[in-house]
Amino acid sequence: MQDSSLKTSKSSAKRSSRPARLTPASGPLDRTEVHPAVYDPFDLPDDFPCLALGEFPLKPEPFSYVHSHNCFELNYCRTGGGVVATGRKILPFEAGDAIVLPSAELHMARGDRGADSRFCVVLLDPDRLLAPEAVDVPGLAFPVLTHPEFANVIRGHEHPDLAGLVRLIWEETRGGRPGYRDAVCGLCRALAALLRRLPGATAAAGGGGNTADLEAWRRLAPALRRMLHDHAAALAMTELARSCHMSPATFRRRFHAAVGRPPLRHLTLIRMQTARRRLAAGDASVSEVAREVGYSAFSAFHRHFRQFAGCAPRACRRIALSANVQ
Repeated sequence: MQDSSLKTSKSSAKRSSRPARLTPASGPLDRTEVHPAVYDPFDLPDDFPCLALGEFPLKPEPFSYVHSHNCFELNYCRTGGGVVATGRKILPFEAGDAIVLPSAELHMARGDRGADSRFCVVLLDPDRLLAPEAVDVPGLAFPVLTHPEFANVIRGHEHPDLAGLVRLIWEETRGGRPGYRDAVCGLCRALAALLRRLPGATAAAGGGGNTADLEAWRRLAPALRRMLHDHAAALAMTELARSCHMSPATFRRRFHAAVGRPPLRHLTLIRMQTARRRLAAGDASVSEVAREVGYSAFSAFHRHFRQFAGCAPRACRRIALSANVQ
């Protein structure tokens, strides 16, 4: 979350590509001629995909900087207050509140007039941070938080445990003390479990935590592991269904119900996440990366990557290489 004054403040953190124009979702952010949307991706470390940025001021300027990221964004308001807009929601926040923004969700924010509004920012990729544990135990994974009923602002006075977890995740990641990685992973698991209790949090990468949800994920675990580790292979839905001892129709239905997206879309998401990391590394050409993640047709890879990242794969690689040189 950031206003237009923070674009340069965050520039010290490593980004995977230059911001690219996107078309915002419907709602308060749907007027692109007034609020041009920016895709602002970050290149999180492969060994520990969690990055704590500094403490930033939030100025009381009019809404202007509509943007999204390729990762989860957690914010904790230390002082003052303000307003955040995301989708069709416009939500006020104050000191002690946390703001949870899922990957790719367009948002913008401003501070209150006359207030010294400051907040802390953590960027993370929960799928990578908690994998492979989240495949075997769905209660460890983050839920989907894009439902219109989900309130992205977590009120500190109503949910002090949740807001406190966000603050601790930032402090542990920022401090870098011995054992901080284990501490952050544990805090993120607790945060995921508590977030699922909130209205509008839907079961996706995590189920609802009851016995039926756990059993569904255990039955799907062979296919989920195969997608995660063999995503470059030509995986047939019949083969994945057979690994879970299901018919293709039953597999598709149960997979969608548990994960929140169809099997092929989930496989494509894994491939695109891997491709983005490989392109940012800069040690392979775009065509090589396409083949590495299972695409024989470059046109299909280009189309899927642009849908995922908001920019062409060559542009992602070129800008990442330029940033690395600098």
